Formats: sequence, structure tokens, C-alpha cells
Amino acid sequence: MVAHAAARPRNLPPGWRWTALSDLGPLTDGDWILNQDYAESGIRLLQVGDIGDGEFRDRSSRFVSEQTARDLKCTLLESGDVLISRMPDPLGRACLLPDLGYQCITAVDVSIWRPVETRADREFLTYYLASSEWLSLAASKASGATRPRISRKVLETLPVPLPPLPEQKRIAAALRAQLDAAARMRGAVENQLETARTLAQRQLDTFFRGTQADDWPLIPLPEVADVVAGVTLGRRLDVSSARPVAYLRVANVKDGHLDLSDLAETLATEPEIGRLRLESGDVLLTEGGDPDKLGRGTVWREEAAECIHQNHIFRARLDPRRANPIFVSAQMGSAYGKEYFARHAKQTTGIASINQRVLRAFPLRLPPLPVQEAIAREHEDLVLKQRRLETSADNALAAAYSLPHALLSRAFSEAP
Repeated sequence: MVAHAAARPRNLPPGWRWTALSDLGPLTDGDWILNQDYAESGIRLLQVGDIGDGEFRDRSSRFVSEQTARDLKCTLLESGDVLISRMPDPLGRACLLPDLGYQCITAVDVSIWRPVETRADREFLTYYLASSEWLSLAASKASGATRPRISRKVLETLPVPLPPLPEQKRIAAALRAQLDAAARMRGAVENQLETARTLAQRQLDTFFRGTQADDWPLIPLPEVADVVAGVTLGRRLDVSSARPVAYLRVANVKDGHLDLSDLAETLATEPEIGRLRLESGDVLLTEGGDPDKLGRGTVWREEAAECIHQNHIFRARLDPRRANPIFVSAQMGSAYGKEYFARHAKQTTGIASINQRVLRAFPLRLPPLPVQEAIAREHEDLVLKQRRLETSADNALAAAYSLPHALLSRAFSEAP
């Protein structure tokens, strides 16, 4: 018995005892697998990222050949193995390996624990290894300033609380039921969040597809807008005649909104600033890059006192007597607009982009201004509702993800 090698965290209920991990079954480390050992198929290599906080994540896409595994004398994993991460974050997290239906090994930064079933319930132990008590204890035993780790030899000495085996199984069953309920709740919240995120987009599809939209006149964008690209970075510039000014990058322009948390500055001349300074109501559109950035845009609402834009962002300044900017931006962001940009984009491997010619040729569906304004108001109202729903669902989802850890921590801190 080596349970005395680590400090016992607290007193236990009658009939429970502290015992070291190694007293319940052997621990071994995963295998040293180098980059040159990888193969396109064969035996799956599970890594630290596959170990969730109490659950198996199945994220790895690494393989080694069967011959390599034999040559390196790798340990083949078994269903029911408890995998413990010896690296953050958090250090000491563990999962119970399910029956995966394929052969797998694991990396050296993972310890493989095989508790003897006549001594302990593996599910109960895995639940304990997801509690705050265990994770704090494991973190306190880590060594290494830059990349803290816990060694297998130290892990072997760390204590776990052990009630009688029937009590372990009862607690494990109760926790499993609670965690299954938490997982169902998380799935429901994720569905709610997905519904909230697509609310405004579905509305746009009803606006710009169908018989009503088909009856609207098609107007080339230049008839109602002045379209320009922004400033090119790295151009030759007389620094003495330039000054710093805020400028929008593609990263700042999202689909339907702006992210100005990281608004950069660049040098520009007064004529450039005068020509490219954004004004309230300007419609912004990204040139592309990654396919999800193609035709992405929103409306500028004077979010900064003085701001220009880089050349990968197009600005359309509309004639307010003929076109509503929210209506136009919404149309470009609808399935109707995105399909147009996708059809006319320049496509290379993983990259899609449009140019000014494509944007200028955009077939704008333009009903009378009062109709545009009514649609714009309805769309803005729904966007606000969507954001409120997203915030609520995000908060609920954060709570749902933290619930399993809270359940497990409370279960072992308040053990009967």
C-alpha cells in the first residue's frame, strides 16, 4: 500500500478509505511515437486531445502501421481502460475508453490505468478523476516551469476515495443518470442556439426568393451606388504627408455585423482619407479569401469617428433617394446574394474571391423605397431578437457544459 505517499485531501464517510491509484491496478505510459512513425492508416493513435474531462472525445486523426506498432512494442488499448492526461489543460483529466471497434494505442503523455474490477468500479473512478478535488491535487503535483507535467510514478501515489464496491456502483449509476440528463439538456440547448443563429438568415430567404422578389426590377448596383475598393497596404507612400488613421480589415467585417475589438491603424494621406473615409450607411463587402468570407458584409454606422478600409473590402455608398443600405446589405447576405457571388467568384484551392467588376454587376432587386424600408425595419427587429436569443442560448450552453463537472465535483465533495 502506498496511499500514505500523498496527502489525504479530507476525511471520508464511514466505510470509505483513501487508496493510491497503483493499489487498484497497474499504470503504464503510452508510447513514444515520432512524426516519421505516422502512417495513412492502420492502428489509431489517441492523443491528449482525445481525453475530455470525464469523456472520450475521439478527435485524433493519426495512425501508425501494424508493423510499426509491433516494432515499437506498443501497448494496444482495451475497452474500459482509464486514460489519464499527464499534461494540461487541465492536467490529470481522464476518460473511460469505450469500445471503439478498432485497434488503438496512445501517446507517451497519457497514462493507461487498468483498475482490477474486483477492487474498484472503473466508471466510479473515472468520475472521481473529473472532480475539482482530483484535478487540484494532480495540478499541485506537476513539475516543469514551461510545460508542467505529472509523472506516472507520482500519479501512482495519488490517493482516491474508495467506498465499498456496491456503493461505488450505486454512485456511478446515479451519476451516469445525471450526466445523461445533462447531455440531453446540452443537446437541446445546442439545437436552440443553432435555430437562433439561422433565424435572420431564414427570414432573408423569404424576402429575396419567391414571387414577390421576382417581380422587383433588377438594377445594376452602379445605378444606385458608388463602389470603391480601399487602401492598399505596402504601397509607396510619402510618410511626411501621411498620418495614422483607423482602417477596417477583412477580419473586422463579419456576416451582418462588425468586430472592432482589434481595429488597426495605417498611414494614409489626406486625399486618401478624404476619398475612403467611411460614412454612416456605407455598405461593406469583403472580397473573399476563405469561402466563408466571400461576399460577407454589413452596414457601417459610424462605429468609429474616422475610419477607412483596406483594398480587400469594397464600399458601396448608396443614393438614399433610391436605395436603403440595410435592405441592400441584407440582400447581398441572403442566399440569393451569396449564390450570385459564388457563381462569379474566382476559385482556387480553398480560396474564393470577387472583384469590383463582379460587385458592380450585382443584379440588385430593387422595389420602391417604402417597401425597402419596411423590409429593413422588419429585418433589423429580427436581428435584435436573434442576438438576444443567441446571448441567452450561449449562457445556457456555457452552464450546460459546466454542469457535468459541477455534478461530479459536488458528488465527491458532499459524499454521504
